[in-house]
Amino acid sequence: MINWQTKKLSELGAFSKGAGIPKDSVLPEGLPAVRYGELYTAFDTFIKNVRSYIDEGTAKESREIRRGDILFAGSGETIDEIGKSAVYQHSDFGYAGGDIITLSPDETNSSSFLAYALNSPTARKDLRRLGQGQSVVHVYRKDLEEMSLLLPEKQEQWRIVAVLEVWDEYLELLDRKIALKEQLKKGLMQQLLTGKKRLPGFTEEWRNVKLSEIGDARTSSVDKLSIDGESPVRLLNYMDVYRRSHVSNSDHFQAVTAKDSQIYSSNLKKGDILFTPSSETPTDIGHSAVVTEDLNKVLYSYHLMRLRPKSQYLDYRYSAYCFKANSFYRELWKRAQGATRYTLSKEALESSKVSLPIDIDEQIAVSSVLKEADKQLTTLIQKQNHVKLQKKFLLKNLISSTIRTPENLHIKGAN
Repeated sequence: MINWQTKKLSELGAFSKGAGIPKDSVLPEGLPAVRYGELYTAFDTFIKNVRSYIDEGTAKESREIRRGDILFAGSGETIDEIGKSAVYQHSDFGYAGGDIITLSPDETNSSSFLAYALNSPTARKDLRRLGQGQSVVHVYRKDLEEMSLLLPEKQEQWRIVAVLEVWDEYLELLDRKIALKEQLKKGLMQQLLTGKKRLPGFTEEWRNVKLSEIGDARTSSVDKLSIDGESPVRLLNYMDVYRRSHVSNSDHFQAVTAKDSQIYSSNLKKGDILFTPSSETPTDIGHSAVVTEDLNKVLYSYHLMRLRPKSQYLDYRYSAYCFKANSFYRELWKRAQGATRYTLSKEALESSKVSLPIDIDEQIAVSSVLKEADKQLTTLIQKQNHVKLQKKFLLKNLISSTIRTPENLHIKGAN
């Protein structure tokens, strides 16, 4: 820890506070601006491309920020959002909205290093401790000014930034690759699941089939409670279906209890399809996942609807994808009913139509192509998660001086 010093944030530069930018003042183009909610929803450590713009009139009422300024979220709905910070790197100047606290570092320290340091696990924990309030949590400028950081000399700050930027650049590359793969898969699905594009060797017709022809839909009464006298079971919940396409015994399920009648009526077998029948918006209804094997004492919750196939129209591997076509989603959206929350009834689900190839072999072939696209996407996401863990390890240890950088490390740029 030679040449490392503990300093208060008030010793590192000048603090100021942003001014309110009304929602109706945000424009598609104009002068760059940052609103406080964007700090914890849109940005990580660096603000390189802003999401909001304002006109000159609004700018006169706002706080000007410059490249290298560090912006803190001064409020949030949860303690985790409090004090989230990022360094402004978009252009020479911009404007900070209300509930943003700005630190303009002096030239003694690298603003990029300070941004990394403030987003390290230790600093984030310290920032969360500063939060005050219940329904809305606040952090105040006077408390931020008293917060301390452990800092090396500027040359070592630059070396640490150079190391962490390598991981950030690789993560940005993986982000772009994942986004491209997702777009390619989405396009492939819309072609293959509608019959617009046929795989070689298949010529039999397709038909639109009501879900009532495929199987029977059923709701559930199982909730997330554990009650004495009932049997222990595992529960498949709303988000388990929302986030995936396949369900198997290797997945994690919530431990609850259920009555014998519920175990009989709400069980899950290979080929069952689960749907999310409600949401705050009609266009978020109908996410689905297929059960790929019989599940032992796994039930589905009352937030889901099960379709149990009764015919040979549908191969279970194909059902993991066919209900994710835009044409089928539109079928569900137009049948959803509600005002503040939209719901799809059992009758509405069963009357919806899905486009299917009659040839089961074609269904299997299409699902194989899409499964390979899934596999490639999963591999990239796993790699991304691994790199994130590496960066987290480096960030924690470089910022705390547990790992030191070699003095001859090449630095591309310094700020």
